[in-house]
Amino acid sequence: MFCPKCGVKLNDNSKFCTECGASLEGAAQVVAEVRDRALEDASPSQLSSETSADSALVTDDTNVDIETEPEFEKAERASANIKQASGPVQASTTVDVASRGATPQRKESKVPYVVGIVAGLIVIGLMSWQLFFNSSNGNVAMFGQKESVVCALDTKVIPKDSDGNAITSFVAELIDEDGRSSKVKVTGESGFSMGKFKNVKEGPYTLKVTNKETKVEYSIPVKLVGDSRKAEAETEVTVQAPAKKPATDAKKDNADGEDVDSSQVAAFRAYDQKCREYLNKYGEARVVETYGYALTGFCVADLVDFDNDGNDELLTITCDLDEDASQMDWVGTDSTKPYEVEVWSYAGGGLKRIYEQHWVDYSNGGGEYLSLTERSGKIFIESNMSTMSDQMKAMCEKENVLSSSITTMHCKKGDAFEDDISVEFASVYTPDDYESFYLVQGEPTSEGEYADALESYDQHAVYALLDFSMTRNEYQDSTFLSLQDVQTRTADTLLKLDKA
Repeated sequence: MFCPKCGVKLNDNSKFCTECGASLEGAAQVVAEVRDRALEDASPSQLSSETSADSALVTDDTNVDIETEPEFEKAERASANIKQASGPVQASTTVDVASRGATPQRKESKVPYVVGIVAGLIVIGLMSWQLFFNSSNGNVAMFGQKESVVCALDTKVIPKDSDGNAITSFVAELIDEDGRSSKVKVTGESGFSMGKFKNVKEGPYTLKVTNKETKVEYSIPVKLVGDSRKAEAETEVTVQAPAKKPATDAKKDNADGEDVDSSQVAAFRAYDQKCREYLNKYGEARVVETYGYALTGFCVADLVDFDNDGNDELLTITCDLDEDASQMDWVGTDSTKPYEVEVWSYAGGGLKRIYEQHWVDYSNGGGEYLSLTERSGKIFIESNMSTMSDQMKAMCEKENVLSSSITTMHCKKGDAFEDDISVEFASVYTPDDYESFYLVQGEPTSEGEYADALESYDQHAVYALLDFSMTRNEYQDSTFLSLQDVQTRTADTLLKLDKA
């Protein structure tokens, strides 16, 4: 038997290569099965002369790399092996006859039988290589898998999209368990080596590849080792996005026997990958005490079908503040709230961020929250900002403003979010009282039309992020999620994704 990695000759029952340390688990069994097959197929007169030649050929041929050797080279290798095997068999037969001093008898040539046996053994050897040394868990890593791929600094990584084409322009990012990352920009089809990342040490990481053209990202868990000769380290890894499924193959049974959409399962695995990345970076959702109670860490993970197409998107909210942050850090401004809101969609076999904002709504009491509304089966992200458009400023005296706000409903259209409607209100002092102004989609309107526009959207969910109470008050309906409710919703979502 020969080592499938370095080619050194070994004992048939070896479990590890004495030269490079590669694992030979299963290889000895393959050799034994091949030898038994040869013994069964050969005639009694052939066994002594042919067995050694056959087994040497098979173990030598298991060193063929199925993934990288061109087809024409395989054919030339097989042809050469057949010629090499048939020669020694004829020679050994002639010597045996001459040594007995007998007159050679005219016999039917054994060469065709030997050629057939050798060809069969070549096929068995190639299939055995594919089975034991070239599985998809080896040098092909599927986006969404949970098993870590062992890489060394000289391991080469080649990302491919869902069509099987190499991604030629991308950003590779290696993220450690504390959320720290190192990035490299790559152009071309040859991929990159793990040694391109700076100041990395041995340990567990998430390897993320983001296609610069489509903005779709693919991630796999990796374990980085320093010595490339370690048995488990891969020399080359293809990060493969799941292939596109035909419509007829869209359904399958899950572990509970339920009929589920396979594309939704793939999406859930992608979402699970993102959630594990954020758990490493921000930590689990936890409540800290500031001037109220505030959620921080990986605050929200929820599955929401924003465009009512039957496929859930992933809503996430994160925060990196802790109990030592000042009140001003927690309050922030309209555009610099400590909470980052994102929506992720499964696209192109990978994950795409289709919405992000760095603000959330807040009450006049100082609480902070995110609101979702719904209308006609679709779900919208609502934003309320205490500001004025240029058009509103022209309608009233800015210095006399009592209050103002712009309310916008954001909806998913295609692979992005757009503004569905924007309504604006401003109230200004007058010498006698105050006066109010209203805009709907930039057009001046009455108070009634302004109210009708807002009331056409129903409340879907309110995620409390900073509040003065840990639980829901009795006057708040079921759409309001208290700090505890938000933590429960996130935990349920993470469990559901993990089961995928």
